[in-house]
Amino acid sequence: MGEYLETKVMASSEGTARFEARVALNVLAMVRRELALGPAALAAHTERLLTLGTPDEATVASAIRAGRYDDDLPDLGAVLAEGVRDQPLFGESPNPITIVSRGWERVF
Repeated sequence: MGEYLETKVMASSEGTARFEARVALNVLAMVRRELALGPAALAAHTERLLTLGTPDEATVASAIRAGRYDDDLPDLGAVLAEGVRDQPLFGESPNPITIVSRGWERVF
């Protein structure tokens, strides 16, 4: 499908049709990355949640609301940030972005 979009649709299109073909090509690439990397990322995320003493995100959310991590925010933040970076749709972006917050800079 990707080859068709590049060689047939984009090569013979202009303007909006060419842009829409590029969008479709990018979505296809994201789906491929998700299928390839998603299971390993999910397993790694589950392991990190277990280091917080929780089996899943819903339990982490409840613990955050209850104040369980108020004295351990750096560890909580590290686990959650690593989970975001592991997400194939975000971490493998062909067009990286830089986020600067509170003195930390991270390129995704």
